[in-house]
Parts: sequence; structure tokens; C-alpha cells
Amino acid sequence: MNFHLATKVLVVDSAVTDYQSLLEGVGADTEVIVLNAEQDGVAQITQILGDRQNIQTLHILSHGESGLLKLGNVSLSLQSLNRYAPALRSWANALAEHADILLYGCKVAADDWGQRFVKQLSTLTGATLAASTNLTGSEALGGDWNLEFTTGTLRSPLAFQPDAMNAYGAVLVTFLTETFTGSDVTDRSWLFGVDQPGNLTRANPFLTASPTVIAPAGGLPGNSGALDPVGQGVLRLTNVSNNQAAFVLYNRALPSNAGLSITFDLFAYGGTGADGLSFFLIDGTASPTTAGAFGGSLGYANRTEPTVIPGVQGGFLGIGFDEFGNFSNPNEGRIGTAPGSGFVSDAVAIRGSQASGYAFLTNNQLAFGIDTPGAGVTRDQARRRVKIDITQAGLLSVQIDSNQDNDFNDPGERPITNFSVSSVSGLTPATLKFGFAASTGNLTNFHEIRNLSITDDITPIVPPVVPPVVPPVVPPPPVTPPVSPPPNLGERDQGCLPGATIVGNNRNNRLRGVAFREDPIFGRRGNDNIKGLSCSDNLNGGLGSDRVFGGSGNDLIKGRRGRDRLIGNDGRDRILGQQSDDVVRAGKSNDIIDAGLGNDRINGGQGNDVIRGRRGRDLIRGSGGNDVIQGQKSVDKLLGGNGDDTITGGQGDDLITGGRGKDLLNGRAGADQFIYRNFNERNDRIQGFEVRRDLIVMGQIFSGNNFRSSQPFADYVRLIRSGSNTIMRVDTNGDAAGGFQALTRIDNILPSSLSASNFVF
Repeated sequence: MNFHLATKVLVVDSAVTDYQSLLEGVGADTEVIVLNAEQDGVAQITQILGDRQNIQTLHILSHGESGLLKLGNVSLSLQSLNRYAPALRSWANALAEHADILLYGCKVAADDWGQRFVKQLSTLTGATLAASTNLTGSEALGGDWNLEFTTGTLRSPLAFQPDAMNAYGAVLVTFLTETFTGSDVTDRSWLFGVDQPGNLTRANPFLTASPTVIAPAGGLPGNSGALDPVGQGVLRLTNVSNNQAAFVLYNRALPSNAGLSITFDLFAYGGTGADGLSFFLIDGTASPTTAGAFGGSLGYANRTEPTVIPGVQGGFLGIGFDEFGNFSNPNEGRIGTAPGSGFVSDAVAIRGSQASGYAFLTNNQLAFGIDTPGAGVTRDQARRRVKIDITQAGLLSVQIDSNQDNDFNDPGERPITNFSVSSVSGLTPATLKFGFAASTGNLTNFHEIRNLSITDDITPIVPPVVPPVVPPVVPPPPVTPPVSPPPNLGERDQGCLPGATIVGNNRNNRLRGVAFREDPIFGRRGNDNIKGLSCSDNLNGGLGSDRVFGGSGNDLIKGRRGRDRLIGNDGRDRILGQQSDDVVRAGKSNDIIDAGLGNDRINGGQGNDVIRGRRGRDLIRGSGGNDVIQGQKSVDKLLGGNGDDTITGGQGDDLITGGRGKDLLNGRAGADQFIYRNFNERNDRIQGFEVRRDLIVMGQIFSGNNFRSSQPFADYVRLIRSGSNTIMRVDTNGDAAGGFQALTRIDNILPSSLSASNFVF
């Protein structure tokens, strides 16, 4: 067995905001392990400790509350200690005789309940425990870094340097953690219902891992015959059924002046693409028993057509994740004509309070689909992680993960940033309650929630500070390609007016827009031919194998399900392949392309494009322009073209060719190959090169008659150190003299780390 030598271990729950800044202050003698947010954190720690011995100090950095730690996708609490007792006892095998365990979560030992939890954890592990009785973290938010409660004499200092703790801008408290994966909720404080209780076609929300249809007091109902095993369930808000609206409400008021940070996993899939899901806040004095209206109201807002259905009682703020596009629309009796209102699909949209008539406030259309429609789609394929922050000053930010990498750092993943709710929604109630709702209409989807966490751990989003670019000393001068995503994608074309919605039937349709009209066109189930003409059109192929042409406007083009051919033509387009094996050609302008789940063939065309392969074995060509290309998952072939491109591989074993231009190349995970076909593809920078698995392929450069050596690495390659980097020079003329010139720079790799085994000739 391979035992690790470190005697100090810091375990970090990845849900902690900006934990990276704290890690900068951790000593070199401390081993740092970050938990997988999708797995049982207690099980992960148990596995980590299984091959370690003589650990003097175990630090656990996570969110907490009285008697509870949030670890991965589970909560370790007084209620769950018995279930985890065998695992916790095994920790003692890795700990030294007088070991300490430091728990940094807020208020873990705040009262008798919490202190009992800490004492029992000490008994099970045999260690001395320390925990906080108040907020841990930022002094400005009322926190500190004192662990006031201990079960004995503590010998270990804190894991972090004082400067890092003083600079940290959050606290580690959680108001509620609920996975919805079991047969019951952990806190029975819930209300639930539908929009029309007397309508027998309406179905209540339910826990898919619970076989009990009738909900216990304060709990949530199940389904006769559980759909999922315990530990793998979700809260399902709607089935794939027409005209549904259901809601759940956590019926405990939270202070509105503390700020809130909400994270959860959203799933919308399996149907025909509508309508969406909402997270809402209501006045803390209200306890509604019915949802808002079905269809475009997303279970939060009202509607008056075809019948009058009120919105959620006491509604203060509704945040809609709108697949179909009507949550922003002033139709069906909804109101609000602020800039951006109208039919906007795949958008995060905000509506106001009951007092305002649930008025439309703002929105932002995403460059990717919220849902994954179609029969046969699995829940895991459709997962979107969401983070909603509301600061003490009433600033709202909404983030949504586009590619299941569990962060919000990719382009387009922060659709709402610092929107002032307080300036448009009036006086904020003293307390708030929260809930979820979802709806369908003529089109449908499953709508589900999992892994909910609500804290006041908020880090405001601020514009990044871009450091000055320092030119390198050694030629060739590596230039980071500019990232230029289209700034005004989807803007209204001059002289265009809103068009009528055109919907095909389930046959093979030929659908055309109208000149000088912005047309929403939906193809449904057949193999359709769709063309949008001259304005900014919303083109949706549906479930067949479609041919969709955007025309000359700034278009949103969705292939949906089926083997689609999507052509952007002119204009600044957003093209979403979504499912199956698609062929995408963007056109002449600056486009955003999200290929989706199949094995796709993508050509960015002539503009400065942002292209994401996502899942599947994709072939991506940037062609002209300075492109941003991301392979993401699976084994991809990525070719930059003639511009200064930024190419990132992802998780698979990728083939990366920068082409002409000054390119920035990064393979990320996997055994990647960086391919050079001729000397004109020089002046690149390779980042993240893994010496043990990545390769640089140069066989075509040395294929001429002048290159006859049987030892090409020794004869035709020179590696020159430049600071912490390597400049790779190659012989451009073979056996003739004076031919060595710089080809590329390998960042953060020294020449001594490289050998002939890293190159293919």
C-alpha cells in the first residue's frame, strides 16, 4: 500500500465560494484535496484517508450550520451520524494518537444540538475537534476565524495564513441543504401544489425516490412505485404532460437583509421543448397553496388567457429559466414591455412582484440551450448547475453552467450580473421565503431539481482587472490571441419588425420566413427545410434531421434532435447543434457555435468565432478570423485556421492544429497531440503540456528530401530555455546550413524535462 507522507490534510468542499484565495495561504506541508461536488463527501474523505497514516491535523473547509457539515452532495449531521458511523470510525486508522480535526463551517457548534454533533464526531474518530459557534470568514460580514468550541486541548494551528483569512470576502454559513435524492426531505418545512387544484389533469410535484404518494406533514409527496433508487432521486416538478404548473415552497422565512446565495442542479429534458422552470422569492409572511399559471408563466406569474389564473401569492421576484421563450413575452395576460421583452427562447428572465402584476424586468438570451428535449435523453445529459446571488444591497446575479464542468467561467455563463432588484421591485419585505415552480403548455419537458444549497456566502461579481501584457524576451514574440465574442448577438436588424410565429407539423416541412420580419420558426418532428431570410430570426429545427439556413440577419439557430445541417450565412449568429451528429457552417461574421452532444463537423467561417464542441468526437475548423475553439468532452480534432486562435482540448485525447497565426494551444486533460504540418504554422504557445502523455507531432515538417537523418530529434530540433519556458527551434532546410528558426513556445516546461519521446516525426 502506498502511504502518503503528509501529516496535515486540508479537505475543501468545492461549494465554498472563492476557496482558491484561501489555498494561496496554505503551507507547503499541508496536502490539499478538493471534494467532487457530485459525490458523497464523507465517502470521499474515507477513501482519501484509507491510504494515509499518522495524520496530525485534518482540516475540513465547508459550509455549515448548527450540527451539520455540507460535504459534496451530502450533509453530515447529527441525524446522519449513525449511518456514517462505520466510515467515521475508520478515520481513526489514519489519524495520529493526538490528532486534531478542525471544522471551519459557520455555527457548527452554535448550540447544544451542534455541540452534541461535534462531541459525537470526536468520539467516533478519536480526535480532538474544534468548531465555530458563530460565522466563520469575513469580518465585514460578521465573521471571524476563531473556532470557539473544542472537545479537548487543541494542538494544531489554523490551516491558512493571516493575510489570506483577512482578505477573504465571504462566510461559510448555510441556511438549507437539501439534495432531494432520498425518499424524504431532511427538513419537513415544505408546501406544494398546482395552479388549479380542482383540475384533475394537474399533477403534484414529487420525489422520484419516494414510493409514498401521500406526503407526510411538511414533507413532499412521492410516486406509487419509486422511479429512482434512494440516493439517486430528484424533485420532479412536471412530467412530460401538457398544460402543467406545480410548485414547492420552503415555508420558513429567511432574513432579507443578509443576502442569499442559492445553488442547485436543474434538469429539463425528454419532451418537445417547453416551457421552463422558475426560482422565486415571496414575502415571508405569505404561505401560498397554489402555483402560478401554466405555460409561459412558469408557475410563478399570472395569466388571463384562456382562463384567469393568478400568480404566486406574495410574489416578490421570479427568476425564469425559459426554454420556449414566453416568460419574457407580454402575452397570455402577462404584462411588462421593458427593453428586451417579447418572445425570447433559452433565456434567463426576471419578473417582479405581485404588486407590480409580475411585470417583466429584464432578461438575457443564452448562447446554449437550457433544455435537452427528445425521447431517450437521460437526466445526466441535461444537467445544468445554477447559482443565484442576491447581495445585501439588492444586486441580483444569475450564473448557469453550459458544459457540466461545475464552474461559471466559460463565455456566456453569467447572463445576469448585478441587476438592481431594489430599484425596480420597490420595498423589499423584511423576510423572504423561496420556492421552485415549473410549467408546460402545448409542448413539454420533464423539469427537475437536485442538490439545493442556500447560504449567505456571497462574493459579488466584479469586472476582471486585466494585467498589462509584458512582451517576451526571446523571439518569437508570443501573442495571446484576442478573444472577441460577438458583442451584440441577436440585436434587432435595421428596418425589421417582429414576425408571426411559424410552426410546422410533424411531417417534412419547408418553412420560410417573411422579408423584413423577425420570425420564430419551429419545425417539429419531421425532416424540415427552414430558412429565415433577412432579419434576426429564431429558427428551431425540432426533432427531425433538418436543414436550417439563417440568412443575412443575426439569427438564433437550433438543430435540436436529429442529424442536422445548420448554416448561419451572414450575420452574427448563435448556432446550437444540441443532439445527434450535426454539420454546422457559421458564415462570414462573428458567431457563437455550441455543437452539443453528437459527433459534429463544424466550420466557423470567416469571422472571429467562439466554437464549443461539448460531447462527442467533433471535427472543428475555425477557418478565418481569430477564433476561440473548445473541444470539451470526448476525443476531438481541432484546427484553428489562418487567424490568431485560442484552442482548448478538454477531457479527451485531442488532436490540435493551430494553423497559421499566433495561436494559444492547451490540451487540458487527456493524451493530446499538437500537430505542425509546416513551418508556416509557427509562433504558437503551448500551455498545460503534460510531459508524460502529450506529444508534439512534426513529421510533415521533415518530410522533404533535405531531411534524411535517422535521428530527427537530435539533428533537427533545438530546445532553448527562456525563463520557466522552452523555445522550440527546428531546422527549416534540412542538411543545409543556417536553417534553425523558432517554431513554438512551451510554457512552464523546462528543456531538461523534454526528450525525444515527447515528439513524433
